[in-house]
Amino acid sequence: MRRATVLVGGLTALFSVLLQANGAQADICEEFSYGMPQGPVTAALNDGQLGAARRTCPRSEIGIDGGASLLVDSFNFYGHILAGFAVDGSMALGSKGELFGRLEFLRYQTAITPTPASQIGLGHSSFGGTWRFLIRKQGSLALTGKAALPTAFGLYQNAFPIGLDIGLSAMGSPRKGVSFHAQVGVITSAALTRGDPMPQIGAVVTAGLALQPRPSFALVADLHGNFGYRGPVDVFAGAVALRFSDRKRFGFEVGATLPILGIERSIMRLDLRASIRLGPYRPAQAQSKTTEETTNPATAPTEDKSAPPATESADSGATPPAAEPESSAGPSAAGQTESPATQQPQPQPLSDQDAAPDAMEDSDTPDDRNDEAAQDSPAAPDSQDEEEVSGEP
Repeated sequence: MRRATVLVGGLTALFSVLLQANGAQADICEEFSYGMPQGPVTAALNDGQLGAARRTCPRSEIGIDGGASLLVDSFNFYGHILAGFAVDGSMALGSKGELFGRLEFLRYQTAITPTPASQIGLGHSSFGGTWRFLIRKQGSLALTGKAALPTAFGLYQNAFPIGLDIGLSAMGSPRKGVSFHAQVGVITSAALTRGDPMPQIGAVVTAGLALQPRPSFALVADLHGNFGYRGPVDVFAGAVALRFSDRKRFGFEVGATLPILGIERSIMRLDLRASIRLGPYRPAQAQSKTTEETTNPATAPTEDKSAPPATESADSGATPPAAEPESSAGPSAAGQTESPATQQPQPQPLSDQDAAPDAMEDSDTPDDRNDEAAQDSPAAPDSQDEEEVSGEP
């Protein structure tokens, strides 16, 4: 027991340091604020779901599930079939806490032996709560616990077992569409009887991964271990589930748990569950649109790069010379000294200009038409141009 306490404390401290290193104060549960089921696979092996891991994020919802399990022990000529229906509900206490309960309102089981026996009636019930004490954008930690009550009165005579489990649950999401969950805890039970209460205690460990490629579909895989409750290794099992949602309030899960090692003799546990989320929620469409704009810059609004750039002055700072009357000698070889930033798409009427040498050197893009005209008719000396313009000999 002391080793288990030290292990739980060490894992809590390590996970807390990793989350605090991120420094973000947002809540990971905001990503799962619609009807998609979350957390570990719901197909549990123990009565009353004793020792079953619980989701970390609180929510208000109502669900109904039907489950069945099969046990075959051909060596001892024994078999067992169990089927039942249950209703469950939860109520969120803000963003940190949750109260939940479950009632198996119909339970049928039959034992396949040389003298068969069957029973139908009310099944087990349980209630509990969860409280989150660490909330970050990339993960969360919570304490959870529940009690299993012996409401299956037809199964017991003179002894009524009560179970209790308590554990530390964790949830993290390293990237969009990928999340992990885990829980370590202790389970115990004792019988209400006039004789020996037969107390039992053990440890439970659950870890799993959820892949959600779309807001309406998820695939979950878990590993579950129960140790020291009835033997050194009670059960080591694998669990898988397919989850669906309408991206609003409704969710549906098909899950199965298959024991691999241990003294548990069940071959498989199958569970079908449908749920509806109550209270405020955020549809998945809004979540996916916001995430797409954030992660894919191509879908975000872009500026119109086709608009002409703002007009800037030439690097030389020279003022363009004023236009002079057109001379009979033809256009000047200097042409236009307009900078590329101020050029217009359509060519402007040409005029004779006496461009300054500095402006001629700074001009990188002279007009092609002015170049051709300058080559066909060489420019006359400046003195001759002045005489022709003024009309003096």
